[in-house]
Amino acid sequence: MNSKIIIYLKNLFYRDLFTLPVFNFAISQLRYTYFTRFNKKYISEYSDAKKEIKLFDYSKNAVYSNRIIRPMKRTQLPLDLARVLSWPHLNEKKLLIVGPRFEFDLLYLRGLGFNKKNIHSIDLFSYSPLIEVNDAHDIKAPDDSFDLIILSWVLVYSFNQEKMLKEIRSKISDKGKVIITGDYSNINNLDNGDNDYVLNSDYIWNKWNNAGDKILTKLDGQNLDSVPSEITLLALEVHKS
Repeated sequence: MNSKIIIYLKNLFYRDLFTLPVFNFAISQLRYTYFTRFNKKYISEYSDAKKEIKLFDYSKNAVYSNRIIRPMKRTQLPLDLARVLSWPHLNEKKLLIVGPRFEFDLLYLRGLGFNKKNIHSIDLFSYSPLIEVNDAHDIKAPDDSFDLIILSWVLVYSFNQEKMLKEIRSKISDKGKVIITGDYSNINNLDNGDNDYVLNSDYIWNKWNNAGDKILTKLDGQNLDSVPSEITLLALEVHKS
């Protein structure tokens, strides 16, 4: 059989299954159980990041405290947007997901049509061979490595948000896309520590601090059925030349 036909059928299989929440959850749960109970060689953490990360132990417990993992339905929106922004060259785009926690997002992106070899992910904690232990303030990758970076519900955990965003921008290629999401708030008091979960698109844009880049879309205060709280989203196109 022609190799292109085989690849097409394989992608179609993933698209039909990995984008189905029940199937995605089942595969993610089976792999989580296997790698946390039977094959633990990938379990690790980036403890050096404690000085720049809020709620380090809370985040760690969120990964390992339960045997049944919690599906992160809220990340589906930025992942679907990543597909739109990458169309029609999904198979060629190199992606980085920051802070996926579990493997849902990676499998979902494969279902959307992205190439498995081009999907990369980093987190402070990992049980999976698919998730590299790394710090978003100091990403171990050459500059201009990725065509798209997704930063979902991560920025609010940083004590040095400007440094994290600067690092993200350095790793994106010219005309590359960045998608940043989090829980929405219109009170800009994050810097003084009164609230650990304050975020909106204007706040992110000000922290991004690169006027030459382009805002592609933004959402503030959207209440989605799959998300328990109102969200904020900012999608950017980076212009380096």
